[in-house]
Amino acid sequence: MLKLIFSPRPGGAPDSGAWGNAADRLLDGQGNLIQPMPRPADPYVAPPPAPSAALHAAIGRWVPASRHATVLVHGFDFNPVPDEHPAPADDPFNRVYAMPDHEFPGQPNESWFRFVDPATAIAFAWKSTGSLSDWVEACWSEFYSYALCDLAPLAARALATVLAACRAAGLTVDIVAHSLGSRTSIMAIGALAASMRSAVRRCVFIEGAEYCVDADTVARLVDTQFVSICNRADPVLRDLAGSYGDPQRLPNSIPSMVLGYNGLDRLPNWLDIELDPADPARDAAFRAFFSRYKLQPSGAPFQGRGQHWAAYLWPDNQAMISRLLTDTNFSISELRAQNFPEGVAFATPGRFKGQPVPGQITTCLRRQELEAAESGGGSMA
Repeated sequence: MLKLIFSPRPGGAPDSGAWGNAADRLLDGQGNLIQPMPRPADPYVAPPPAPSAALHAAIGRWVPASRHATVLVHGFDFNPVPDEHPAPADDPFNRVYAMPDHEFPGQPNESWFRFVDPATAIAFAWKSTGSLSDWVEACWSEFYSYALCDLAPLAARALATVLAACRAAGLTVDIVAHSLGSRTSIMAIGALAASMRSAVRRCVFIEGAEYCVDADTVARLVDTQFVSICNRADPVLRDLAGSYGDPQRLPNSIPSMVLGYNGLDRLPNWLDIELDPADPARDAAFRAFFSRYKLQPSGAPFQGRGQHWAAYLWPDNQAMISRLLTDTNFSISELRAQNFPEGVAFATPGRFKGQPVPGQITTCLRRQELEAAESGGGSMA
């Protein structure tokens, strides 16, 4: 496993002087600087920096014999930055990036190395949370907005640089991402779309919290094959992800819909897998399909954890994800040839195509105005 850590520095809102002076960094697993990440005024549109010599060297030393990399991208509420001395449970290397049976106490089965080969893994750890002072100074009224609108786009630039370095080393690249990690991944792939349509061969999203309109826009620009594991019983996605975060997206609107709950349109390079379909006929077809492979995937809670984590905790879900990464029978074309019951309930074809993607909210004042309007306390004029 190659460990990489993205460390953003608190910088207020984009119109503050501290934002432009923030010294973001890409570190190796020991906390050594391998790529400075100058803070752009708008990380939503600024191109990622070219890989540094140190990053090229780190990947060159690590390159596995298969010349393949599986980049792992965790979601919200982790802090991997060594010099910030995170609590052990906050460090992804003690949880999703721990070796099996070495996870933080109380988190069995959390290691993603039950379905990803450690020899090919790049564990991309990014700071996806912040202190109360961090998100208040950034002019947000809640912590998820800070992670979604500021930290994820910054991390995406670092991830795009890593992907470019992998391709320069001649590696094929896959991505596995959970929850908010899907936003970081989509933005990174989108940042490379104009120059590198095939930067990533395939992506597996596990209950993705990225917005559908954003993902749809990027998926139509690249050759990447996307498989998204969805769960409409997931209360994190159903009740929270689409209602909190970006105040430009009103709850229950098309721009606020998220991948892991709403699914995407059927595209040549996108397939949705809905765990536990509510419709009896679809559920029967789902069970019948996986029974051929002696699997019983489930979106139900597992080991005291909710549905939002079940998709990578259940052993049969882990086996399904492993097949999505390695088994040619589980490619999009083969799944469709086998009449896999793809998609999610209540999908309306074409609802995301051509929808505008909201950009960065650049000023503190505008952030406050939009949040007040979203909560009913002001105007969005």
